[in-house]
Amino acid sequence: MGHVPVIDIGPWWSGSASDRAAVVAAVDDALSSVGFMLITGHGVPRDVAAQVRSQARAFFALPEELKQAYAVTIAGRGWLPPGVEANAYSEGTQTPPDLKETFAVGADDKTGDAEVDGYWFPDNVWPHEVAELRAVVEDYLVRMRVLADELLRICGAALGDEDLFTRHTGHST
Repeated sequence: MGHVPVIDIGPWWSGSASDRAAVVAAVDDALSSVGFMLITGHGVPRDVAAQVRSQARAFFALPEELKQAYAVTIAGRGWLPPGVEANAYSEGTQTPPDLKETFAVGADDKTGDAEVDGYWFPDNVWPHEVAELRAVVEDYLVRMRVLADELLRICGAALGDEDLFTRHTGHST
């Protein structure tokens, strides 16, 4: 058990077959030996995440009475005030509620099945007080979906079938 390896996946995007194979081998080794990795060369500019953080901070800085209009319960899309969640419960640990607040969003590309869509793909809620939040988050979600799919392809390639995972994740939540 060593350090967490840093892997440049840039060659996966535009490299030769041998470059792609080297990325696959590095990812396979990292996940087989350490279980984790850090990646570079993913193509997502740092300013994209910085813009999301900036707009999120603008939302969280709003007075509670304005944020209350977007309040939801756990699994909802919108604002979860401090004290609503207790993430340690997922580990079976009894703890006081978390002090953090959350603004939850996710994929909202409907399947056409009302029961599935109602639970897994509810509409995102966007605060009009922070108008830029929607654009930067939607851009970020698209970029993260592309990256997630490529990481799944790399992992599939390590197991001998590049589409092993992505053929089952076409409508991810």
